[in-house]
Amino acid sequence: MAVSYTGIHVLSGERVTVSPGRFASFSPGWQSLIPAGKDGELLSRPGDSAKEARRLSKLLSKTVLWFFLYDEEVVEFTLFSEGKTAAARDASSDKNISKVPGIIGLEEGYRKRLYDILSVTDAEYQTELLEEFFGVKLLLLPEMMEDPPETLARKRDDALFRQYRAENDVPSGKKSPVQARLLFEMDGVLSNSDWGHKYFTETGILGVFRKHYWLYAKEQHTGSEEVPVCFRDGRLVFLSDEEMLAEGADRLHNDDRMQKDPRFEQLFFPDRVRFFEDAPPPYPGRTIKNARGFYGLGFDAKGRFLAYDENSCFALVDEGGKMLAKQHVKGQIIDQDGDYLLTWARKTDLELIDGVRRLTRFYGVIRGYQIYDK
Repeated sequence: MAVSYTGIHVLSGERVTVSPGRFASFSPGWQSLIPAGKDGELLSRPGDSAKEARRLSKLLSKTVLWFFLYDEEVVEFTLFSEGKTAAARDASSDKNISKVPGIIGLEEGYRKRLYDILSVTDAEYQTELLEEFFGVKLLLLPEMMEDPPETLARKRDDALFRQYRAENDVPSGKKSPVQARLLFEMDGVLSNSDWGHKYFTETGILGVFRKHYWLYAKEQHTGSEEVPVCFRDGRLVFLSDEEMLAEGADRLHNDDRMQKDPRFEQLFFPDRVRFFEDAPPPYPGRTIKNARGFYGLGFDAKGRFLAYDENSCFALVDEGGKMLAKQHVKGQIIDQDGDYLLTWARKTDLELIDGVRRLTRFYGVIRGYQIYDK
């Protein structure tokens, strides 16, 4: 079940006393709604909190920032002024985003920075960057009220943003020294029959597991039975069950680490990659920090380490953790074998049935790519 969180923040140094909710100032120049207790519903529903934010902007003649986080994946916010929407960012469209800096008292030069922040795909990271941009803790939860007030304080700064730019200021697209050539494209579905759910149709980082020994596929949405496949040398090789096991599917159950590549280990707390002694030089024995939102993928044919994110991007990473180049492909990266990548992009068809839009077909596009140096 999807969970949503909201926040209301009044751009003012004056205490707010005209709301059914309680407000307090944790950050300079802002008054923030204190969330209700764990069992309370006061202004906890998105529709109610948005209406209250709009109402306060008219009643107080102040700018009010309404923040919304949906299912820890989608970030939205609205700036209300005099009871009207002055600017908004939501999942389907933007309104007056270029005016946001001026509305909160920043110079026009901050527009480019805001657009850069809104391009970040990691919702948690984007929220942290927005907190630094606005200078306020955007999401306050009931359990946070027991923390020291200074831990909830934010100020307008650029330290985190500069770090983000440094990590992402690498050649990409046509300027990248590494490119990806499309080898094949087909409609179909990829699934994991061991656990019985479609690849990447449910949340969770499945990229830490070795996949190309236990993929199953079926073409398009014909209802045909899924058959085992192996992603090898840039091709999907269709196999019998016996061949699938011979290819190494039993490794899934015998290898405790279940890594895509046994020469490294992806750690999550903290987010690191640790290389073992059989990794290509100069990686053996090293531990590196991942760039935010990236995870270890494997080694290409030249022994260079590859990382990937959940936004169709792969990158070359040196032995110190520095990203040397990155490139985008179509679809989410779900497997890698040397210089070859396998991606899958989910598609759905909705048809109007009895006045209701219903899901009638589920399928995707499977693509294979080859990595090469320009």
